[in-house]
Amino acid sequence: MFSFTILFTLKNLLFLWLIEYNIVLKRNQVLCLSSFLFLIIFLSFFVTQTFTSLLNIIFVILKIFLLIKIYKNWLVPVLSFSWITFILLIVWTITYALPTQLFSFSRTSVILLLISQPFLLIAICLSMRFYIKKYDFFLILKSIQKKYRLLSLAIFLFFSIIFYMYQSIVNYISPQLLALFFLLICLSGFLFSFFFHLIASSYNQRQAYVTMAKSMNSVKEKYETTLEFRHDYRNILTSVNGYLNDGKITDAKTYIQSIINYSSSVIIPEYYSQLLNLSIPPIQAILLAFFEQASSKGINLYVDIPQKIYQIDMDLIDLTRCLSILLDNALEAYNEDKNYTIQVSIYQENDHTLFLIKNPFTSDTHLSLDKMLEKKYTTKKGHLGKGLPIVIKITSEYTNVVMDFYIENDLFTSNLVIGTLT
Repeated sequence: MFSFTILFTLKNLLFLWLIEYNIVLKRNQVLCLSSFLFLIIFLSFFVTQTFTSLLNIIFVILKIFLLIKIYKNWLVPVLSFSWITFILLIVWTITYALPTQLFSFSRTSVILLLISQPFLLIAICLSMRFYIKKYDFFLILKSIQKKYRLLSLAIFLFFSIIFYMYQSIVNYISPQLLALFFLLICLSGFLFSFFFHLIASSYNQRQAYVTMAKSMNSVKEKYETTLEFRHDYRNILTSVNGYLNDGKITDAKTYIQSIINYSSSVIIPEYYSQLLNLSIPPIQAILLAFFEQASSKGINLYVDIPQKIYQIDMDLIDLTRCLSILLDNALEAYNEDKNYTIQVSIYQENDHTLFLIKNPFTSDTHLSLDKMLEKKYTTKKGHLGKGLPIVIKITSEYTNVVMDFYIENDLFTSNLVIGTLT
C-alpha cells in the first residue's frame, strides 16, 4: 500500500504540471501545491502510511478550496478530483493490482510494473491536456455562474467512496471481481466526464443564444426606428424646401448636414439585414460583434449572404474559432484609410458552403504568402502571429474543408470552403 500512496502523490504532481498548469492554475499556485506534494513524498520515507494518507487528504481539501475561490463554482474542483481519482484507479489496476492477481511475478518484475506507472500516467495526462485545450473545457466551466453545490458534493462523495472501497478490497477479491469493479470505475468515470461535457456545452450554447437574442433585439429596435424615420423623411425634406424658397441657402446646408448626422445614427446599415439569411446563432453573434468593431473604427463593410443558411457541416466551435481569427486579421490590417473596405460573403450551394473574406493589403517588404503563414511570424508589432497557422491547423483536421489564402490586386483573400456531408 506504500506504493499506492506514492502513486497518489505522484499522480497529483503530474496532474498539476501536465494538465492544470496555465490552464486551471497559474505558475505560482502550481509551485506552492507542488512544494506540498514534494514534502509528502519526502516524509513518506520516515512516517507511517496512515500519516502520509492524511497529508494527501489535506492536500486534496486545500486544492479544492483554492479552485472554488478561483472559479467561484464547485464544478471545476470536483471535476479535477474525479478525474484524478479515475486516472489513479485505472493506472494502479492495469499496472499492478490485476496483473499480480492473474500471474506470478518475481520481485524484479513487480518493480518493473511499478516503474511503468509514471509513464502511463504521463501518457493519460498529456491526452487529457490536449482534449481540455482543444475544447476550452475549464474556460467554459469557469464562465458558468451557477455553483452546483449539491451536485458537486454528491459526485465528490461518490468518488471518495469508490476510492475508499477500492483500497479496502483490492487485495481481497478475485481477479474476476476486480476486473468487474475496474469496468464499473471506467464506466462511471466516462459517464461523469460526459455529464460535465454536456453541462459545459449546454451552458455555452445557452449563453450564445442569449447573446444572440440580445443582439438581434438591438437590430430589431434599430430596424423599427429606421422605418419610423423613413416615414417622417418626406416631411423633413419638405422643411428643407422652406429654407430654399426663402433663399436661405446657408441655413438649408446646415439643416441638411444635421439631417445627415441624425440619420446616420438612426438608419440601420444594409449589411445587418443580410444576417437574417444566416440561421446559425453562434455565427450570427460573431458577425454582429465584427460589424460593431468595424463600425466603431469607421471601416466600410460589404456583406453578401444571398441564400438562407441553416446548417454547415463543420464543428461549430472550430468554425467560430476560424471565423474569429479571419475577421480579426482583416480588422488588424486596417491602416486608417477612409476607403478601407472589408468584404464578407457567405454562399451556400448544394455541395458546399463558402466563406469569402477580403481586405486591402499593402506591404513595403514584398512578403511572400508562405512567409506570412509561418507560425509566430507577423508584420504587426506586438502580435504573436499565430492566427492564420491556427486556422490552417484546425481546417486540416477535416476531409471536407479547404482553406485557401491568396493576395491579388492588393487584396488579401481568405477562402474557406466547407463541403456538405451526405
